[in-house]
Amino acid sequence: MTRHELKLPLSPVFRQWKMGIGYRNTTIEALAASQFRQNLLLIGVAITLLGAGLILALRATTREMKLVEAKTIFVSNVSHELKTPLSLIRLFAETLELGRVRNSEEAHEYYRIINRESRRLTRLINNILDFSRIEAGRRQYQFAKTAAAEVVIEVLQSYERQMTNAGFESQMNIQPDLPLAMIDREALAQAVLNLVDNAIRYSEQAKKIEVSVHLRGGDIAIEVADQGIGIPKAEHQRIFEKFYRVSTGLVHDTKGSGLGLAIVKHIVEAHRGRVTIESAPGKGSRFTILLPIIRPEAIGAAAEPLNPGAVTSAARSAGGYNVAENPHH
Repeated sequence: MTRHELKLPLSPVFRQWKMGIGYRNTTIEALAASQFRQNLLLIGVAITLLGAGLILALRATTREMKLVEAKTIFVSNVSHELKTPLSLIRLFAETLELGRVRNSEEAHEYYRIINRESRRLTRLINNILDFSRIEAGRRQYQFAKTAAAEVVIEVLQSYERQMTNAGFESQMNIQPDLPLAMIDREALAQAVLNLVDNAIRYSEQAKKIEVSVHLRGGDIAIEVADQGIGIPKAEHQRIFEKFYRVSTGLVHDTKGSGLGLAIVKHIVEAHRGRVTIESAPGKGSRFTILLPIIRPEAIGAAAEPLNPGAVTSAARSAGGYNVAENPHH
């Protein structure tokens, strides 16, 4: 049924006729109401999209601001980390050059400090250069069948003097006859060194570090444990992010670049492994690198497990190997 919205008489020709205009099965009011509802819906969708866009823009801006802040802190920390060893090296080098030493023991101490700080500087620069290559996608690895324990032993032997001078007691436990893994020796050494350096950096009174290498399921587990200040559980995943540093507590107060653990994670994942952490405030930290082993069928007769004799040359201490007593250093 059609309701006439407009009626016009046809007089004077057809006095009894009228012309009506209207919409079939609807009215102008109904059409207006329907159009209003459609417009309201479109406005609601537009406002929703605009709100979502604003939220995404705010999140992106916040993320960028945090990244800029992290980079600023990174530059500040790296500047401090570079300045400190350089200042010490220059100070003691000038002292030695001017002959302002009272005896040979004092000169030897100055040489030791210069050597220690130059090593510290080298580690920092290596981390920055590696991070730069990783970010640019140019970090390359040279994998070869290697005994992971040999790499760990070499790292701790090279770091022995620094640990001893810092007053740390170190213990190394190696499971004999470990299978081989596909490893980039230099990269794995850097990852282990970063973990050991972190253990030293974030330990206070209890200066003890334990490093162990053993088989765990189908992986070789390299563990670096300390009795330091520990890390809150909420931060366990974020500490592997680039530039990230724990926002509160003594962990934040200790200077650092915020790259060490990010580089460790990248190196381990490049080896098709993973890195885990067990830690709690005041209870120390235990970082574990898990590397997949080479199956015997994959290496055949060429597989040569780590010779226990290469490790037993180090003096055994409390069920492990005391790095400080290793005669091959």
